Amino acid sequence: MRLYETIKTELSGGILTLTLNRPDKMNAYTEQMNGELLDFYRTVDADDDIRVVVVTGAGRAFCAGMDLSEGGATFASEQSAEEYRDLGGQVSNQIYEVKKPIIAAINGPAVGIGMTMTLPMDIRIVKTGVKIGFVFGRRGIGPEASSGWFLPRIVGIGKALEWTLTGRYIPTSEAVAAGLM
Repeated sequence: MRLYETIKTELSGGILTLTLNRPDKMNAYTEQMNGELLDFYRTVDADDDIRVVVVTGAGRAFCAGMDLSEGGATFASEQSAEEYRDLGGQVSNQIYEVKKPIIAAINGPAVGIGMTMTLPMDIRIVKTGVKIGFVFGRRGIGPEASSGWFLPRIVGIGKALEWTLTGRYIPTSEAVAAGLM
């Protein structure tokens, strides 16, 4: 495995644990993390020692969403609208292509990209009482990371619309009842 700065990997007994590793920032998503995750997911199938991938977060959060510390520049791009693919969408689509089972072990808050990146994973397990949500509407942006395709297939169009349009936090019991977890 390669060495990364924003994620860490540990292989033991065929189980590769991928940890989002920015605990001081609640594992907020950055362009660097995006690149490292893309690299990881592009290479994981080629390693026969890896039988399953478990994704979790360092510290008290899974992923607090996109790191918005750069303000409006966070979403700036030189690409045309036709060429642009959101960062989370790049990773979600790459996760979807992985042939090995991927389990999201959501150990703490998971909002925005922190939740949508788990949608193409095979299994999502969440700690009771964790804050989860598709909060895009509250930020004035549309759902990203291919969540408009993945989420309705998991929980149905009505529940997907309710969650993404309201941007409210979802109780874990409701997420389980709807089939998200």
